[in-house]
Amino acid sequence: MNDKNIHLAHQCKIGDALKLKLSTVEQNREASIALVKQSRYKLDIVSRDLDHALYDNEDFYNVAKNLATSGPKAKIRILIQNSDKAVKQGHRLVELARKLTSFIEIRVQGKRSKEFNEAWLIVDDTAWIRRNFADTYLSELNCSAARQLKDIEQEFINMWEEASVDPNLRRLSL
Repeated sequence: MNDKNIHLAHQCKIGDALKLKLSTVEQNREASIALVKQSRYKLDIVSRDLDHALYDNEDFYNVAKNLATSGPKAKIRILIQNSDKAVKQGHRLVELARKLTSFIEIRVQGKRSKEFNEAWLIVDDTAWIRRNFADTYLSELNCSAARQLKDIEQEFINMWEEASVDPNLRRLSL
């Protein structure tokens, strides 16, 4: 993907028949921000450790916060395999989840999902960025993936239901 394709990712409208291949952290970050900015009600993320390079920046924080505070039906669900890095280094989304507990929830994947090696960002059950290997930034941006997402959404729900809340991610009260 070149600079022209980054511009196309910004032009992606949820529901449009646009598919792009992404290959760098910058492309994934920009596409993630562009999609979440358009979201009306729901964001689901699957990430090994809440990827700092993608999700721990001011722009992503702001679009996630705008979504979470957009109305009573807004929902952000985040599945991670390990919270250690996000807790030790600090992470904007962890802090946001601690403030907006009714709208953002972070869970740690259960034992059956521990070997899961993909990374997903799913917006409004319609658009997504999917990395088949979580340790690379080779991914597909699909602005109109509703049909493919039916099976993926069920897989997400299964992982979500077996996941647990990590006490390290909760707000500390004194």
